[in-house]
This record gives sequence, structure tokens and C-alpha cells, in this order.
Amino acid sequence: MVQVNAQNGYTLVEVLIAMVILLSLMFTANYSYSLYSNYWVGRLGTFDRTVFYYQGLLQIKETIDASIPYIVTDNKQTHTFYFLGRSEGFTLVTTAPVFAQTVNDAAVIRIFKEKTDTGYQLVYEEAPLRDRLLFTLDQELDFKYRTVLMRTEQPIDFEYYGWKLREHKYSRNTFPNETPLWSDSYDAALTRVQPNRVRMTIGGQALEYDLPAGHDKMINFFLRSRD
Repeated sequence: MVQVNAQNGYTLVEVLIAMVILLSLMFTANYSYSLYSNYWVGRLGTFDRTVFYYQGLLQIKETIDASIPYIVTDNKQTHTFYFLGRSEGFTLVTTAPVFAQTVNDAAVIRIFKEKTDTGYQLVYEEAPLRDRLLFTLDQELDFKYRTVLMRTEQPIDFEYYGWKLREHKYSRNTFPNETPLWSDSYDAALTRVQPNRVRMTIGGQALEYDLPAGHDKMINFFLRSRD
């Protein structure tokens, strides 16, 4: 009787089919993982940008809240306030600078927008007054610190709410019809009074910050007594 040996193992065709199936599964898994990874990277990137954005807003608020109605002299030896606002940004004196080393530090800071390839960024620059006092309007300052507070694709603009002149605020009987106005520029060296508010508009979102006015009677007496 002839005995037939049974064939063991797999044929070449079966091995090739198995390899094709395995490679298809590996490709599908890798593609799914890539989609999943990109999704979470995008979500984390959005979260980081959002945190960065609101940290910038908080730093702006803290800086403005601690601003000082700082009095200096101009080139005519007239006493006036140290504040300059434009549609691009503003400059003022604050007791809560970002790079303060002690709680008593003061600094001249300027916050302004810069155009970038993807939109705008809000820049903060700081000149510490730790080792020097600010006496004159045109005094040279060392803006040794710089940081970016936020980046956005939306346009950024600044406006200021205040009086046209110091007399309009303190001589109400003489100027009864004068009221504070919004403007895209405010030079306290000319008005000789601090603006009341700063408005920053990012896209369609407007944020307003109140500026500390100081003690009106003391400031008015100081300015009048030295004119």
C-alpha cells in the first residue's frame, strides 16, 4: 500500500496574503494614531495660546491698576504729567512693573502693538526707576526689558478717555460744557491731566482700564503752585 505524506506549514501564497493583511492593519493603525496625535497637539496648542493670551491681559490690567499720576517738568520748566497715548500704544509710570525685583520698584513702561507675518503682537518694554528718578519729560531712559504679552491675528487699537485740558476738569464754573472725550491719542504733557481710562480693542472685543487719578486737590495745588 502506497503511503502519502501529509504536507505541513503554509504555502507561499498564504504567507503573502497574511503579510498584506498585517501591513494593512499596521498602516491603518499608524494613520489613526497620527490623526489622534495631531488632534491633541492642535488642542494643546490652542490651550497654550489661550493661556498666553489671558496672561497678557492680566499683566496689562495689573500694570495699569498700579500706574502713577507722575509729575515731571517739560523743557519750559512747567510741571505736567508723564503719560503719552497713541493708537499704537501708551507710555506711563507704574509701581507694578513685570520685571520688578522688590515690591517698591517703579518703572516707566510702554505697551504697544507690532505687526507680524500672521497678525499682531503686543509688546511690553520696561525702564526701571530703581537706580534713578524721573524728573523731566525728555529724560533718556534705558528700556532694558522687553517681552511679548500676546499674539493675535486680530488688529489691536488703543483709545483714551479724558479731558482736553486740566482747566476743563478743575474749573467747572468757567467751562461748564466741557466733558471728557474718547480719542486715539492723549498727551498729558499738553493736557496737564491724566486720562481717565484706556481702551484696548482686539478685533471686536473692547477692554477698558481705569487709570488712578491720584488726589485731585493735592495734584491741582502742586501744579498751580509751580506754574
